[in-house]
Amino acid sequence: MREAFLLHKLFLIGFLLVLLGIIVLTLTSLQTALSEGKASVSGGVLFIFGFIPIGFAFGPHSEYTMLLLMVLALIVIIISIILRRTMKV
Repeated sequence: MREAFLLHKLFLIGFLLVLLGIIVLTLTSLQTALSEGKASVSGGVLFIFGFIPIGFAFGPHSEYTMLLLMVLALIVIIISIILRRTMKV
């Protein structure tokens, strides 16, 4: 019962963090576009299949975006390894 509550809590925290990130990125993009009149767009996508991260980045800052995506992939993999070890009974 306690583990189910913890998993639900972690899922909710993760979902809210993603939602907050989307809102912040959207507002920042709108502010930049409205204040400067033009905006360059950079972005990226990260998929993690098992322990294999696959990332794509585009735009003028794609190198930094890809570096950030790979760091995030490493963090997610480390957290999943830790959670698997602690959840085993």
